[in-house]
Amino acid sequence: MADRHRALPAGLVSVRYLHSTVRQVTDLVQSLRYNTAVAALMTYTNGLHARPRLHAEEVSSFLRLLAPFAPHLAEELWARLGYAYSIHQQPFPVADPVLLTRATDSALQAAGRLSAVKPVLDHADIRGVIYVPGRILNLVLG
Repeated sequence: MADRHRALPAGLVSVRYLHSTVRQVTDLVQSLRYNTAVAALMTYTNGLHARPRLHAEEVSSFLRLLAPFAPHLAEELWARLGYAYSIHQQPFPVADPVLLTRATDSALQAAGRLSAVKPVLDHADIRGVIYVPGRILNLVLG
């Protein structure tokens, strides 16, 4: 298992999944919902089972998230993977807010038209914006 995670750059989807889990576990721990935080870690590991290889960042972050709940197990796995020092001396993972945002495909409509938006915007003032999440962004021109 030690070489299952070495020298692989993390893909965007897996990094987003990791940071989403870090945010979720952090929020649950701060609200003293420990059992739910452990359940979130279990859900995360279930998502990793389908993948043939793991990234070093995923393994390291997962073990640091696990350490408060299973300190002896996390310490043993940390040492077996060859990481230096104790896992309990490592910083708790922090979710990157940029990786928590998701781009969505939405239609852009200006002056009631879906096509040729840029030429219309060059000659008009935007008076209002109507946004229906995940569906359309409508610019009211004047």
